Amino acid sequence: MSSPNLPRIAILSLGDMGSGIARLLTSHKYPVGTCTAGRSSHTIARATAANVACYENDEALLQASDILISIVPPRDAVATAERVRRAWDSVGKSSEAGVRKLWYLDLNAISPARAREVAAALGIRSSSKGGARYFNDQADANADADEAHDIVFLDGGIIGGPPKKGEDGKWSGPSIPTSGPFPLSAFSEGGSALAEVLSVRHIAPVIGPATGLKMCFASLSKGFCALALQSFASAQAMGVLDEFRYELKERVPAVGQRAEATVTSCPPKAYRWVAEMQEIGACFGKDGGWSSGGDNSKGGDFANVFAAISEVYQVLADKTILGSERIGERQRGTTVEDVAEILANTLTGSNKNKPA
Repeated sequence: MSSPNLPRIAILSLGDMGSGIARLLTSHKYPVGTCTAGRSSHTIARATAANVACYENDEALLQASDILISIVPPRDAVATAERVRRAWDSVGKSSEAGVRKLWYLDLNAISPARAREVAAALGIRSSSKGGARYFNDQADANADADEAHDIVFLDGGIIGGPPKKGEDGKWSGPSIPTSGPFPLSAFSEGGSALAEVLSVRHIAPVIGPATGLKMCFASLSKGFCALALQSFASAQAMGVLDEFRYELKERVPAVGQRAEATVTSCPPKAYRWVAEMQEIGACFGKDGGWSSGGDNSKGGDFANVFAAISEVYQVLADKTILGSERIGERQRGTTVEDVAEILANTLTGSNKNKPA
C-alpha cells in the first residue's frame, strides 16, 4: 500500500525501461499509473506485473498524478508532450491547495534541440512569461518557483539498463541526469527522496545538458553496437565469421565479449534506436559544432555519420525477422551466428530470414 505523502507517478509508456522504473517505484510504495488506451496486450501485462494502475484515458491518468515521466520512442517525444498538454488543459488543474502543477520529467533519448521542442509543446518558450529561465541560466536567477506555467518541465536522460532487483533485495539501475531550473528535489515534500530512489543527478539549471550527456553516452554504446552488427554480418557474408570471432577472443577478448553481447541483445530495441541515432547526429551537429567541423566556412555535416548508423538499425528492424523480436519472448537472434546469418542473408539478397 502506498503512502499518502508520496507523489503519484504517471509513466508513458511501459516498455522495457518504463516497466523497470515502474517496478522500482512500486517496490518503494510509490503509486504508479499509466494510460493503456490503444496499447497492446503485452503493455497491459507489463503494467499488471509491475503493480501499475491502468487508466482508460490521459485525463483520468493526469487527475491521479503529480509527476509524469515520459519514456517513449524518440520519434514520439514531442507528440507525447502535445498529448499531455491537451489532456492537462481538459483536466480542471485544481486541487484543494489551489492551482495544481504537473511536473513533467522527460527521459527520452532526444537531442537538446528536441528537448526544447518538447518544452514548447508543453507551453514553455523563451518568449513566454517566466520561460526564459528554462533556456538561459542568467534569467530570473533569484526566483524560487515557476509561477507562470502550470507544467514544470525537467529535461533528463537515462544512462544504463532498466532497474533490476538483485537476489539480495537491493536494486541496481541506470543513472538519470536531469537539467532545468527546477530540480526534482524541489518538488514539494518527497522530491528529494524520489530523486534518490531514481538515482537522479541534477547537472545544470537550463534545458539541454542532460539530454546532451545522454546523447554522448549513447553514441559510444549504440554506435559500437552498429559497428559490431556490420562487422559480424560482413564476416558471415565473406565466410570468415569463425575466424573473426577467434581473433577477437585472442587479441581483444573484452571487446569481443561486449560486441557479442550487444548484437544479441539489440534486436527488440532496434526500432527505437533508428530515431535515436538521428537525434545523436542532430545533437553533435548543432550543439556539438560538428555540422561545420569547427570551420563555418566549409558548411559540412560531419555528424551525418549517425544517419548511416540509423540505417543499420532500420535494416535490422524493418527488413529482417529480427525486427519482430520482443524482450522476454526471444525466438531468434540470441546467438551471434544467428544474427550474423540473418543480416548477411538480407544484405546479400537471399530470400531467407526476411519478414513475412
